[in-house]
Amino acid sequence: MNSLISIVIPHFNSSDRIGKLLNSLMVKEKDNFEIIIVDDKSSVTEIENLKRIVKQFPLNISMYENQTNKKGAGVCRNIGIQKATSPWILFADSDDHFTDNFYKYIEPYLTADFDIVYFPPTSQDENGNITTRHLSYSKPIEEYLETRDISKIKYQIQVVWSKLFRAEMIKKHNITFDSTLSSNDVMFSLKCDYYSTSFTVDSNIIYSWDFNSKSITSAMSKEKFSDILDVYIRKNNFFREKLSTKEYKNIRNSAIRLTGMALVRYKFGLSYSLGIFIKLLRNKHILIKLSDIKISRLKNFLKNNQFYKQETD
Repeated sequence: MNSLISIVIPHFNSSDRIGKLLNSLMVKEKDNFEIIIVDDKSSVTEIENLKRIVKQFPLNISMYENQTNKKGAGVCRNIGIQKATSPWILFADSDDHFTDNFYKYIEPYLTADFDIVYFPPTSQDENGNITTRHLSYSKPIEEYLETRDISKIKYQIQVVWSKLFRAEMIKKHNITFDSTLSSNDVMFSLKCDYYSTSFTVDSNIIYSWDFNSKSITSAMSKEKFSDILDVYIRKNNFFREKLSTKEYKNIRNSAIRLTGMALVRYKFGLSYSLGIFIKLLRNKHILIKLSDIKISRLKNFLKNNQFYKQETD
């Protein structure tokens, strides 16, 4: 039986958490899945543990190793796309999980003509409690469903999980992930939004973004942050090159937003953060946007700072 959905999962030293993800895929329709796990140069012990855990689940799982000279989830996702044979693709992180009834919500779209289907995510802490980390990704979906204004969702959600992608669209336009350690999915998401000819939005939650204190997104170094800065600049350049002047003015990035992350969230210091700010201005980012100082956004930013920290040696 040919699978309907390829589920691409990058893995790095997280064998102790991937069982929860695989267990969430143990639905009666599991034969419709082609699960592709790509290991990102984990330790020998981790790979052995991963293989042992995978054997516990009667799922259609294929395992591959990143044998390139680069590391990162983006490299692994690109390998996964190359190996995928299904008409649809879902992306998942090895330390997250799909929610109950997620297949029921996805199934109606498997025979539809959309290129992308957006679903709102939820999020959990390490004790399984619901958090607010996901709000910046679920809010655009809520606003679109309320207004049907495309600008509320297009180019607004720059992660790849909690979305259903048509594989043909990705492969036709040769859309790939960046080989950066951080933010490897941003440009992929933006390009999918740009090249898609049709999309829809569903209000049902299918995915949980689970907090992992060991995750690359939780502990940030200046090296990783430089990747984020580079992507931030390329994202703005992409908008300026591809969009109309009116669209670009509505969507362009501000300098203050990323500077605030460096200074307040990761505590990289005033001098480093000021350097970020100046570089962004030189690369044609505007100073600030009204949306940057919305009370709800500021509250969410400050509340979620508990989940992030500067990486220590």
